[in-house]
Amino acid sequence: FDPRHLPDEEEDLSNYGMEKMKALIEFYGTVQRVQLNQMEGVSQPDIVPDETESEWKLFRRVIFVKHKKSSLQQVLSQLLGTTDIAAAFPNLAKLASILEVIPVTTATVERTFSSMKVIKTRLRSRMSDQTLDHAMRICIEGPETLSAATLDAVLDHYKGAKKRRMPL
Repeated sequence: FDPRHLPDEEEDLSNYGMEKMKALIEFYGTVQRVQLNQMEGVSQPDIVPDETESEWKLFRRVIFVKHKKSSLQQVLSQLLGTTDIAAAFPNLAKLASILEVIPVTTATVERTFSSMKVIKTRLRSRMSDQTLDHAMRICIEGPETLSAATLDAVLDHYKGAKKRRMPL
């Protein structure tokens, strides 16, 4: 769905994204629904494979012509909104709604909680939320390694800082 990955020429659109779309259709094609009526747990196809493939063939051309300069979020909002595009491509709209929640289930969240477990130990349990936030940002978004010059600059900064311990 991301317009940044579209080919430069319109002729290259013929096979663009078909393998990924088939994988998505195969994985999310039938969803178990629980109904509150007399029939519970009836399996109904949410995404019809043949229709979805034909919708994708048309929609990738729409993206190429109208939304090539748009962001992924703008394209997804067009599919998920109450526009004519969402009505014209109902199967793709269902896939887009599924794809919007996928980042919640990725390993990034797991890594974040693992980092928090390393930072906020039993001995550091009284850490304020702000300090925890700053430490998490450094741990997650910081550089993998520090250069020698950067490390020396940080050490010099802390060597020059005044002592904060109070004599008891």
